[in-house]
Amino acid sequence: MPHPEDLAPAREAIIEQLVHMAQTAKNSATILRLAEAYAWMTDPSQPHGGGGSEMR
Repeated sequence: MPHPEDLAPAREAIIEQLVHMAQTAKNSATILRLAEAYAWMTDPSQPHGGGGSEMR
């Protein structure tokens, strides 16, 4: 498994894309999905949502 520091550039690039996508999101469901993706990228060791009815 790669060291977390080795993944930092990829994580930053993904976060940058998430921010860009959020600026053009068409609805609240998309914003919710992007927020969940951001949470996973910034703190993957913490439990996150994604299984609730709001994501369906």
